[in-house]
Amino acid sequence: MEFSDVIVTIEVNKKKYTLGLALTSPNYRILFDSFGSDTRKWMGKSIELFRRYSKRWKKDVVAINVK
Repeated sequence: MEFSDVIVTIEVNKKKYTLGLALTSPNYRILFDSFGSDTRKWMGKSIELFRRYSKRWKKDVVAINVK
């Protein structure tokens, strides 16, 4: 993924998807603050994905909410 510093694999209904995150992105900060710095411990955690409009990118982007 072109602008991704971290690649996260997400599983939804037994299907796997890849989400790229920049270290400066709000989504990465949300995950880091909620789950800690050791990304190996993120496995099994629940999050909610939704769309939101990004003024920076001028389009809908994926946003994360920690459950």
